[in-house]
Amino acid sequence: MSEPAMSERDRRMRVNLNMPTGTTLLLIDEDGDRRSMFKQLLREGGYSIAAAVNTVAKLGDAVRQHKPDAIVISTGQPSRRLLEQIAELKNADRRPVVLFSEDDRSETMQSAIAAGVNAYIVLGLSSNRVRTAVDLAFINFTQTETLRGKVAEAANALRERKLIERAKGIIMKQRQIDEDAAYALLRDRAMQQAMRIAEVARMIIDATELLTEASDGKS
Repeated sequence: MSEPAMSERDRRMRVNLNMPTGTTLLLIDEDGDRRSMFKQLLREGGYSIAAAVNTVAKLGDAVRQHKPDAIVISTGQPSRRLLEQIAELKNADRRPVVLFSEDDRSETMQSAIAAGVNAYIVLGLSSNRVRTAVDLAFINFTQTETLRGKVAEAANALRERKLIERAKGIIMKQRQIDEDAAYALLRDRAMQQAMRIAEVARMIIDATELLTEASDGKS
């Protein structure tokens, strides 16, 4: 018997829910029956279960041990302890987090997102919905990490500009030259040493501070 033709909507859904092969998940659920149900749904979705943990207290240890691609947590209502555990992971071992919960209050969702949850799903399950939730968590996580990287890059660029400005001031004072000439000296020295201009600026500042401290010690 031939297989029924797939509708255009089904084809789009299959493409949209196509996750990378080899994706491993860590499952956290203190309810045994619900944990078993989630394991089945996740496997039906094509995921590999690195571990299924029965208490939030083991979350950090399980992540460090199994190094999953993402974390799936199911709970009746997110406890303060659970959100604290998620927040600790956000600071130490970031990865996508999906939280399934029976609590549909907006304040609970906001607290979960603030703690580091990338997708908050109110329970009402199917294997397709689980796949969509994990997919959403990966997307949100990637966007957050990209933004975090851009913020870090901007902060680093600002620090480097301050170093360069300070080093230029030192050179201008010592050589009695203008700002453009001071920058040219910095740039030329960086090229000669195969270093970044900010690194040369840091060396100049450190050397100046060292000489100042030595001079102050003699006086």
